[in-house]
Amino acid sequence: MRVLITGTPGTGKTLIAEELGKLTGWDVLHISEIAEEASAVRHEEEESTVDVARLFSYLGLVLKKKKNLIFEGHLGCEAPCPAELVVVLRTHPEELEKRMEKRGYYREKIDENVMAELLDYCYQLAEKNFSCDILELDTTGRTPKTCAEKIFAYINGSIDALDKVSWENYLERKTGRHPRGE
Repeated sequence: MRVLITGTPGTGKTLIAEELGKLTGWDVLHISEIAEEASAVRHEEEESTVDVARLFSYLGLVLKKKKNLIFEGHLGCEAPCPAELVVVLRTHPEELEKRMEKRGYYREKIDENVMAELLDYCYQLAEKNFSCDILELDTTGRTPKTCAEKIFAYINGSIDALDKVSWENYLERKTGRHPRGE
């Protein structure tokens, strides 16, 4: 089984993928490293950009050669690639903001990623790009090990679902408006 772990930056993808790798014994691939290997990253003065088409073309070739593995990255939801399970990590916007501040992200990037989280960006793209099981896992207040154990329980059939996540109530409290105009 090929398991993609994706989500907004700061949701815990790398740490959870590493913990899941320990539980399964499977290799863990990091999409950011694959992008460099594929020469799909262009480094500019203030920010790097990724040629997503080039990345996913190369990633597809790498993944087809492997049977049991975990691969992770926030770009994972951007295009279809061989996966039998997609786990979209979610984190409460306030916690996500704190994690990103702690990592030294600049304000514009924090706001951009918090908005992506509020709008279910990664989950919606995953639904569009994948036909396999797509699950959400709320990492808010959970350790990477606990999150990995929950994913592992799903993989081995001990549980049949993860979480259903929506930040609509939070968004409504913050703005005084329902996100769907209701």
